[in-house]
Amino acid sequence: MARKKGSNEGSVYYRKDRGKWIAQYYNYHPITLEKVHKEKSFSTEEEAKLYLKSIMFQKENPIFIEKHGIPLKDLMKSILQNKYETNMIFDAQYERVQRTIKIYVKVLW
Repeated sequence: MARKKGSNEGSVYYRKDRGKWIAQYYNYHPITLEKVHKEKSFSTEEEAKLYLKSIMFQKENPIFIEKHGIPLKDLMKSILQNKYETNMIFDAQYERVQRTIKIYVKVLW
């Protein structure tokens, strides 16, 4: 069964002119949020499929962070909020860590 066009699942195909397998997918630019076409070439079809599968997992995984994606201060705030919402920390610790993050932000940025 063929995928619908625009399913954002990516694809793997063979390019005769290069003699390589190509894994292509779309990602979003972290600042402009525009769709960006990406592709990578491999020697075997299995390598290309494995790479594409790992990329699709990373896109669906909210914890995945690209090298130039989320700033550290936003990451710290997000982790803190998740811990607070799942009752891993209490109010006093939440407020203390928030103050610590603010200090780091002033010092580092």
